[in-house]
Amino acid sequence: MLTNGSSDATVALLEASGLQDKVERVLSVDAVQRWKPAPAPYRHALDQLGSDARNVALVAVHSWDVHGAHRAGLTTGWCSRLEGGYPSVFDPPDASGPDLVAVATGLLALPATSVQAT
Repeated sequence: MLTNGSSDATVALLEASGLQDKVERVLSVDAVQRWKPAPAPYRHALDQLGSDARNVALVAVHSWDVHGAHRAGLTTGWCSRLEGGYPSVFDPPDASGPDLVAVATGLLALPATSVQAT
């Protein structure tokens, strides 16, 4: 998970909701002192994963986050449950849908890449 919040606060939220075992790692923008959607946080996440942008997908409910990840070269998925419609001023996602299952299905249907989750 890549968050604009602090790692500690995000881990605490995951623990409080019982979701901590669903997230392998929490990465924060604190390490680069730039908030998403600037490219630096996404590049930092790639460095931490030891992976190339072509092999990583970011899935988000915020269109600005998808836009930033796309500009940094990542594959992107957007879940419409929060915003409803995707603004045309942003780069479009590679896959989209009303929920995580639909977005993941769309990402898996893309041409063969070894996409890792962030």
